[in-house]
Amino acid sequence: MATFSKDSTPNPPQGDDASSASGQLLNFAGHTCWPDIYEELQLYILSIMSLVSAVSIGCTSRTNYNLVQAHLWWRVQSCLRAFNLPEKSTLSTMKRIGAIISGSAALAVIEPGMFIPQDIDIYVPFGRLEDFVSFIKSLGDFRETVKDDNEPSYQYSGRQTGIHTVKYFTHKADGAIVNVVETRSSSTPTAVFMFHSTIVMNYVTWSTIVCAYPRMTTQHKALINSDANPPTSKTLYCLIKYMARGFDFLGHANEWDKQHDCRSNGSCGRTIRGITDKATLRTAFSGGFMEEQDVVDNSLIWILASAAPCKDDDAVPHTLGFVGTNHFAAVVSDRAQTA
Repeated sequence: MATFSKDSTPNPPQGDDASSASGQLLNFAGHTCWPDIYEELQLYILSIMSLVSAVSIGCTSRTNYNLVQAHLWWRVQSCLRAFNLPEKSTLSTMKRIGAIISGSAALAVIEPGMFIPQDIDIYVPFGRLEDFVSFIKSLGDFRETVKDDNEPSYQYSGRQTGIHTVKYFTHKADGAIVNVVETRSSSTPTAVFMFHSTIVMNYVTWSTIVCAYPRMTTQHKALINSDANPPTSKTLYCLIKYMARGFDFLGHANEWDKQHDCRSNGSCGRTIRGITDKATLRTAFSGGFMEEQDVVDNSLIWILASAAPCKDDDAVPHTLGFVGTNHFAAVVSDRAQTA
């Protein structure tokens, strides 16, 4: 969660994206009436807030920090239970092999109430697919299913995706769907930054929630991660899906903030970003006060692909995207897909 100094004075949430969010909610949480509200009502208020707003409240006092952390643990627990995954053993397995939750299930943790995810995607490092598959099979309640290869993918936009193999499982009783996704890298989150847009550039580790573009996400805005104009059919399929869920998509950050500093603002698609930079929101939902966030790979960096100049005076018409770590690098481009 957002860090606190040793004298228990709260610092802003990690990230310029988080610290600027929801001033009214911060004022409300800091109001003298907040401590007098029944905890059940406080938790209800938190349950309808975005992650950014909830973390902002957690920064107002140590008591609120503990309340928010407990609430975020409830969000993750509820997400896993919705797909019949036992939280303790699932998170323990994720920790052991470096797996993460991403896709629509992670977005629902960050922006609750927008939609109900139809499946949960568990991403694992290259070479660890069978480790998580064995865990799913050990639960005894899931059967492996085969998905139509011609069905459009929901996250990936038709390019090199960073995905090696996907296995699909359906719960025998209620049909809940668990997708186990093996990435092409030992750094699991690399695939997240090849997704179609920033709205799904989020993930949950065994202890931490990560949102790469929290300032836009909390406003239900997103940058498209593609250098193709027009977008490929697969990208368009993904965008339409999330538009129906209430999210708006932008070609570049200038459509969102004309005064932003291109190539330095954390919400600009031309900015080189890192998973530990100040624009990324990282918040621990387990452990005690000042718990360290586990983001899986601290070396992860990326830049978005874009199909248009960010500002009118930008001489670069489009840019390729890039994802890299100490052990992996990939170019993100859709232009070869448009013909």
